[in-house]
Amino acid sequence: MSRLLMGGVLAFFALSSYAAVASGLRQETEGLYGISISDVSVEAAQAMADAKVTMKVQNLSSSSVVLEDVASDVSEGGELFYKDRFGTNPASAGFTLLQNETLDLSSSHLGLRLTGLKQNLVAGDHLMLELRFRSGSVTVQAHVE
Repeated sequence: MSRLLMGGVLAFFALSSYAAVASGLRQETEGLYGISISDVSVEAAQAMADAKVTMKVQNLSSSSVVLEDVASDVSEGGELFYKDRFGTNPASAGFTLLQNETLDLSSSHLGLRLTGLKQNLVAGDHLMLELRFRSGSVTVQAHVE
């Protein structure tokens, strides 16, 4: 009986680490323990265009992590970029998040976008995004605004 109870408790904690994310909810993943992702959204856009992705990524782990790419089934690719007064430039080396650092991709000079949309993204839709880190990937649900 105690083995069954212990197995149930372990299963609960394992499954809770895989909770899906909706706009405004936090997620931690087992593969990237200590990474919290919240406020995930994608701007509405037409097919063949690019769509800006916003979110907050918090690194609560004991080491640095590097966000290298974003991908989705609804786009040809994704891009990380730097913004300055002259426009944007690709961030080919990725974004490094130090221990206890928060990266706010809605208000900083760093950005994410889906490139070459395969379909229209309409406000109210939901889609899955894959965030690719050097040490693994995280799949989150995004709300289209």
